[in-house]
Amino acid sequence: MGGDPRLDPDATWSHLAHLSREVFTIATTDGETTFVSPSVRWVLGYEPDDFMELAGIALVHPDDRATVSDLWTAALTNPDAAARARYRLRHADGSWRWFDVAYHNLLEDPAVGGVATHSHDVHDRELADEALRTNEARLQALMRNADDAIVISDALGRFVWTSPSVKALWGYEPETLLGDTLLDKVHPDDRRELIRRFASMTRDQRSSVRIEARVWHADGHWRWYECIFTNCLEEPAVRGVVANVRDTTDRALVEQALRASEQRLEYQATHDHLTDLPNRTLLLDRLAMALARAGRAGRHVGVLLLDVDNFKVLNDSRGHAAGDQLLVALARRLTGLVRAGDTVARLGGDEFVVLSEDLPDPADAVEQAEILVDAFEEPLRLPADEIYATVSVGVAVARAGSGSPSDLLRDADAAMYEAKSRGRSRVAIFDTSLHATIRDRHDIETALRHAIAADQLVVHYQPIIDLGTDAVTAAEALVRWQHPDRGLLLPGAFIGIAEESGLIGRIGSHVLREACLRASVWQSHRPDGVRVSVNLSARQLDDPGLVTELAAALDVAGLSPELLLVEITETCLMRDAAASAATLARLKALGVRISIDDFGTGYSSFASLRSLPVDQLKIDRSFIDGLGVDERDEAVVAAIVQMGHMLDLEVLAEGVERAEQLEHLRSMGCDAAQGFHLGRPEPATTLEAMLESC
Repeated sequence: MGGDPRLDPDATWSHLAHLSREVFTIATTDGETTFVSPSVRWVLGYEPDDFMELAGIALVHPDDRATVSDLWTAALTNPDAAARARYRLRHADGSWRWFDVAYHNLLEDPAVGGVATHSHDVHDRELADEALRTNEARLQALMRNADDAIVISDALGRFVWTSPSVKALWGYEPETLLGDTLLDKVHPDDRRELIRRFASMTRDQRSSVRIEARVWHADGHWRWYECIFTNCLEEPAVRGVVANVRDTTDRALVEQALRASEQRLEYQATHDHLTDLPNRTLLLDRLAMALARAGRAGRHVGVLLLDVDNFKVLNDSRGHAAGDQLLVALARRLTGLVRAGDTVARLGGDEFVVLSEDLPDPADAVEQAEILVDAFEEPLRLPADEIYATVSVGVAVARAGSGSPSDLLRDADAAMYEAKSRGRSRVAIFDTSLHATIRDRHDIETALRHAIAADQLVVHYQPIIDLGTDAVTAAEALVRWQHPDRGLLLPGAFIGIAEESGLIGRIGSHVLREACLRASVWQSHRPDGVRVSVNLSARQLDDPGLVTELAAALDVAGLSPELLLVEITETCLMRDAAASAATLARLKALGVRISIDDFGTGYSSFASLRSLPVDQLKIDRSFIDGLGVDERDEAVVAAIVQMGHMLDLEVLAEGVERAEQLEHLRSMGCDAAQGFHLGRPEPATTLEAMLESC
């Protein structure tokens, strides 16, 4: 293989110092820090440069500064020995943490030339030691003042010490018990078991046994006591068997506490810790019982599986704390929508289930699912925000008790994915064909991963016409999949799966690079160039590396930034208007143009557009369909064109499929248009032929 296999000692030390969970420093004799190991980042939270500026007595707890001063003096005056102490240092988050610190006088060492410190984080150990000291003091106080009795006996069971509380517990003066044996006070029927277990316990150091026995009380009655014996015969401070004795007259209270504890543990095992809803375990149990009841009554059981649309995007863009708040708010809303007796459960992540029992007709489950979907058209109110979060619902119905709980959940899950594939915020009911659909979806995802690596994704371009000159001035880049078996696949066959699987970012990056390279070719053959527009997904918009990636694509292609236009849907922008505005400003600073795609379908207003650095509005095709047919759509399109021009924005209409639509757009003053009537998406060579003929 070549090369000396031995490690470079300096490189090895540097690497270990970088990975270490301890901090090393070097300082001059006047206290100036000249070196700190990189591990200070994760041990104390400081960048090395910041630490060296702050290092010194200012980082030491005020109560420990005298100790540090003594250490420093000792290190300077005694170079042959390491000075050590434990003291507190301030973490970057403001907290104080305990460290064991060693000072080494290495002034004469040419490789160091200073006083080296080695700081080891012992914060958890110090807290544990302090807790131990506190517990020991507390235990001593308890032994002096406990309501229960504490009795120490020798290996033969003779009392050698009793706590004062034995008077209240047994009625005897403590000193009168010394020298007596346990057997002197225990009921005859309980002595055999007591002797057996006591003897077994004394043979095993620190072992314990719990014994319930009747003890003769000084008032002349037998009373039940719980005695916990612990073998401390080898403990120097005890040298005996310690018995904690408790009167079990209050057993009812103890058992009540135990039952409450068991119920609490059972609740935690069957409920979601975040939303307090039943979890999968409890849901399956209730579903099994519901199916059994339905079989006897001849009724139906509905399982409605809900999934939050685009939850990952919401969670990534707003943070996990906001994501948790969203799930809690969603759980509250669901609970308020279902019937009394229905179960709302959280399966995990952003998936919830509504178990609906006693349904006379399967259609009732679908109706209930539609009510749930409609209810989420209203925003969810979080402590510091409002979020629009739609849901997709899959419905599975068991008829007259048929099916198993796991099968019913699986079927509802399949239906939920079908609902998402139809455009989200939808309801789908399970049928057996969905199993094949799920298998197909999995096959497509697997093949799509291979397609990206195998360069099977191709980019087609749809011409965009300037309505003032009828010239092709731009083209939209649209991805296609050249499948080896199924031929050319349009985005509808795979983009939804790409979004769900997280592949959409890689596909978007591929289209961006290819489009920039193609536009660069057009730029070299046509003086004014041809602008290319590229769609950005929500995942790309949320990616902090988007601007860097886009700049690199322009640079590699040698494309003028003004010839690239990025399209971002209105809904995507309005998820977090402030964050979107900041990202758009960074994109705009590169010189690229920005378009709001599908305009008119989201929640933005023209007032909000004034704060966004956009250049173009792209009217959604749903409004263009109504031109010449629906006067309301004509009014909406005319208003968008007029207001867009008032804001000095270019207005483009997509989905133009009839000459009548085109003429309406011209009369309204729309700037540009695209659609099948003007040109279908085609390979780059076809568009280039069209450009040459213009």
